[in-house]
Amino acid sequence: MFYQFKINRDLMNPMSVIPDGCIDILFYCDPERPSADVYGTVLKYKTINFQANCEYFGVRFMPKQETQHFKYSMKEVIDRQIPLADMLKIEPTIMERLITERDFHRRIKLFKEEIGINILRVTVCRQ
Repeated sequence: MFYQFKINRDLMNPMSVIPDGCIDILFYCDPERPSADVYGTVLKYKTINFQANCEYFGVRFMPKQETQHFKYSMKEVIDRQIPLADMLKIEPTIMERLITERDFHRRIKLFKEEIGINILRVTVCRQ
């Protein structure tokens, strides 16, 4: 599952995260300070702070969705935040294209074609 959102101002309260067994890749789409992290499912209620005036693009992997080519097992990312570059080899130009792309559907297509095929054993990503 894919999602995208923008934080327009500083949040008074951070966003809440609950245990759901999912793993997310979250791209921080700031051309000045781009980054991408893998967030493992949390074990208990937790809050996450997001940056104001920044757009985020995310990919959610459902529980038990099989992946390949990650340097860590899904069990090893539980309750952790790990830079995507530590989990998977990705060409910097692909990251740059994904971060600078503004259209949500083109971001999905780019992820599927350039990154997703290296992660998923079977194509289960859907819009």
